[in-house]
Amino acid sequence: MGNGKISGYGTIEGNQLNLSLSADSLDATSFNGFIGNGLAGTLTGHALVTGDIDNVSVEGRITSPEIIYNGSRLNSINAGFTIKDHVLDLQDASIGDGDGAFTVNGTLNLKSKALSMRARAKAVRIENLIRPFSNIPITGWFESENDIHGTLDNPYIQGHSRLYDGSYNGKLISDANFDYTLKDKVLTLSNFTVQGYGAIIRGSGTASESVLDINLDGKDIDVGRLLVNTDYNVKGYVQAKAILAVPYIILILMEL
Repeated sequence: MGNGKISGYGTIEGNQLNLSLSADSLDATSFNGFIGNGLAGTLTGHALVTGDIDNVSVEGRITSPEIIYNGSRLNSINAGFTIKDHVLDLQDASIGDGDGAFTVNGTLNLKSKALSMRARAKAVRIENLIRPFSNIPITGWFESENDIHGTLDNPYIQGHSRLYDGSYNGKLISDANFDYTLKDKVLTLSNFTVQGYGAIIRGSGTASESVLDINLDGKDIDVGRLLVNTDYNVKGYVQAKAILAVPYIILILMEL
């Protein structure tokens, strides 16, 4: 395990366990085989393992001063947890990102994969968050609160997210707010508002792997700023309504 070490003591009598385990500065690259390549840093933790080998109870904590995952740098991990009757219970699990953090509380049934969790993000950088998964050219401060139920394969999520002091593809986003649910793999945006350069775009709709149906209503849109760094030299403001209905039609109505 690199330069780290694992130690422990206790008893095993038949199927009964009573063990105390500790891990100190384990090389995180050792776990790349479980989650894919790109993990770096060190992990420290401890766990008390008791009960029948087929239904053990575990109480422990995992910490790290820094973890890097596919270019995303996280400056701390502190996660307390228990496992009892095949249910994992995360207790104030926290992952630090600069001065902000992601926190998760709740349970996961390791047999049925049923979820009951609450996940929050407070003052984290969205580009650091998405870097392992996407190269979308978006920046800014990100906050979110989500209630998560259902199962790992088909979660039900109800939440609110905010992006502020950011940009998309070089275009300023001063503030953006989204209310949403995810049910049966269909994302429903009950309401969202995006502001930038004095413009306000409001909308709602649904999205899935095969269908996009979004209604937009934009006011005071500065066309010159919207088309900056393009070959178009256009000035002025427009009001716009749009229906995005992929794969069928995209309809945009503008008023100068």
